[in-house]
Amino acid sequence: MTINCKVKSIEPLAANTYQILLHPEQPVSFKAGQYLMVVMGEADKRPFSIASSPCRHEGEIELHIGAAEHNAYALEVVESMKHALEVGGDIQIDAPHGEAWIREDSQRPILLIAGGTGFSYVRSILDHCISQNIAQPIYLYWVVVMKLSYMLNKSWLISPMLMSAFSSFLLLKRH
Repeated sequence: MTINCKVKSIEPLAANTYQILLHPEQPVSFKAGQYLMVVMGEADKRPFSIASSPCRHEGEIELHIGAAEHNAYALEVVESMKHALEVGGDIQIDAPHGEAWIREDSQRPILLIAGGTGFSYVRSILDHCISQNIAQPIYLYWVVVMKLSYMLNKSWLISPMLMSAFSSFLLLKRH
C-alpha cells in the first residue's frame, strides 16, 4: 500500500548514518522486523528496514539509513527526505514488506543476526520482544566494521542490557 508521509525529523547517529522519523497520513500496520519501500519514482522503490517497534511507534515510523557519499542509492533517499522536511512536502512509502518478523506464537529461542546499520530491523524485534515480555532466550550477533558508539550512547536503542559487552563484535544473550 502506498502512503504519503511527512518527514518529522532527521538526526545524525554517526558520520553518515541518520535516524529518520516519518509521520504517515494513515496508520501503517506492520510486524517487528518488516521493511518498507521509499518511492523515488514509479519504477524506483528502495527498501529500508523499519527500526520502530509496532507496539511503541505511536503512529510514527523510524528508519536508520546509512548514507555514505559512495552510496548514492541511500544518499539520494536521505537528500529527498531532507528536502521534504525543509519544504514541508511529502515522501511516499510502500509498506509493509518482508518475512523476517517475529513469530510470537513460537517458544523456540530467537536468533538475530545483523551487520552495521542492518541492526535496525533487529532493534524493532528486540524492542517488541521486551515490551511484550517475550520469555524465550534471544541471541544477537551484530557484526560491525566501524565504531558504533552512537548506538550505545542513545537511550532510544533498547535498554541498558545492550550496553555491556561491545567492541567490533557484539554478542547478546538474554534469558
